[in-house]
This record gives sequence, C-alpha cells and structure tokens, in this order.
Amino acid sequence: MAKKKKSDKTILYKITCGQCSEHLYNYRKNGKGALLRCYVSGIYDAPKAIMEKLNEANTKSEIPNIHCYKCNTLIAVPTVVKKNGKLALRMIQGGFHREKI
Repeated sequence: MAKKKKSDKTILYKITCGQCSEHLYNYRKNGKGALLRCYVSGIYDAPKAIMEKLNEANTKSEIPNIHCYKCNTLIAVPTVVKKNGKLALRMIQGGFHREKI
C-alpha cells in the first residue's frame, strides 16, 4: 500500500476566547482537519509571558493551562501527542473561536 501524501497546506488562525472574544494568540496549522490541538511550535503572536514559558518548556508539566486574560475562561490544557511526542495544547471545545487570517 502506498504512503499517504502529507498535505503541505498551511492555514493561519487567530484564536480568540469563546466567551468574550479577546484575542489570545495566532496559530500556524499544517494540513486539513479540525483544530483539536495546537502544537507549541506553531503558536506565535502570544503575550510575552506565555511565549517565554512555551519556548522554554521541555515537559508537559512546565506548560501552564491557557486561560483568557479578560474573563478567565479555560481555553487549552497541555498535553504530549502520543504518535510523535511533541508538546501541544489540547483545545477545550467551546472555550475558543478560530478565524482564518
């Protein structure tokens, strides 16, 4: 059986709070499909304090839960993807909105 061809399609998303619509960060997603998790390496344009923690993190316990800065709604929790071992944020359904940039 032939290997599936990986999609080289990159989509840029603006992630906002699902409750108050506060801008949280931008995310670069590779491939198609639902936005279930955000890989740490694809997050950019986040507040400086969050970016420093994400860039320095080597384990899931070093990444904080992501809350809205305005209304304190839980947006995402840290996780490690089993198939490739990469650090990611598992997005909470209904806690965020995404908009293509």
